[in-house]
Amino acid sequence: MDAEQRLKERHVENVYLNVYHVTSINPFLELLGFGLYHTSVGLFDLEFSYGGHDEDSAGTVVVLKGNSAGLKLKESILVGQTYFNLDEINSITNYFGHYWPGIQYDPFNKNCNHFTEVFVRYICDMGQCYYPSYVNRFTKMGTLFRMWFYPLKEMMGNLVNYEDGRENSDGDLNRQSQDVLNVPYVGKPSQPATLSSKPV
Repeated sequence: MDAEQRLKERHVENVYLNVYHVTSINPFLELLGFGLYHTSVGLFDLEFSYGGHDEDSAGTVVVLKGNSAGLKLKESILVGQTYFNLDEINSITNYFGHYWPGIQYDPFNKNCNHFTEVFVRYICDMGQCYYPSYVNRFTKMGTLFRMWFYPLKEMMGNLVNYEDGRENSDGDLNRQSQDVLNVPYVGKPSQPATLSSKPV
């Protein structure tokens, strides 16, 4: 059986980009052409995202669908389809965790929206892949935005905080239990990989 035939026999899963409002002033910011958003990738009744912390471990986050960290959903966009099954998505999330440690999080250069764009383009059929440009537009606003963003963060704390976060190192996304809820995903790749090769 050739690769094309095996691919046709696979189940196709829709992939969604969940866009959340980070601030209540977004309706006013959107009049200026940008906003502050948190995003996650939704599939298999789970949401995959990325966040920062002070440890040199994976910043990838996997939560049950609907666990929005208290943020208001703006929209859920169908961005593509994937032929990867849940076990393979598990391996890919482990793989991404190696390259997206929480300590490297930066709101302008390496944030949740950067992560979800790379993740979507990695797992989806490239011919049908779509990612909206508006979600990360604020990172291009320049030095003026940077000047007040960091002092504001010091006063307000993290803009996105998954409550009651608990580490999960077993790498098992099939476990649809309370333990998956609010868990920073810290699984490590089973072997070194390069970004040019996709683990399956």
